Amino acid sequence: MKLFWLNIALVGAMTIACSKDEPAADQQNTPTTPANNGTLVCKVNGVDFTPTTVTASRIPLSGMVVITAKNGERMIELRFRSSTEPGTYEIKELLSTVSGAYQRSAQSGDFKYSKGGTLNLLENNPTSKKLKGNFTFTTYPFPLDGNAEYQITDGEFDVNYVEAN
Repeated sequence: MKLFWLNIALVGAMTIACSKDEPAADQQNTPTTPANNGTLVCKVNGVDFTPTTVTASRIPLSGMVVITAKNGERMIELRFRSSTEPGTYEIKELLSTVSGAYQRSAQSGDFKYSKGGTLNLLENNPTSKKLKGNFTFTTYPFPLDGNAEYQITDGEFDVNYVEAN
């Protein structure tokens, strides 16, 4: 009799474990990051950078917010913790708590990381996930680009971030 109930329990457990809830039709193929989560503008070496897409995502594991602005192959990226309070912060290298990057061309692979700058976070509302601030930073020189440094100035952003998967 114990063997009978053990088999029933195993069959029940396998049925539950193998069942698959299909998402509702309106939840299928819904992107988690919209094409534009707000605005970001800046200058690169004195020339206006006007992105065609701006996304902002919070990475749950690290708690970092990544704001990415793209125009063709050109890209500006800012990273800082979602718990950062409004205030002024030093932008440092890639693995610091506040960093930036600039990519001029995907083909040349010249992704340049910040070596110094300033982030002035004006608003961080964790309920509405709204971030607003301004920034400036300089990139490290990159050998494949003739050791050019880039000055990212007059930066401003106003975004709402989403939770990344």
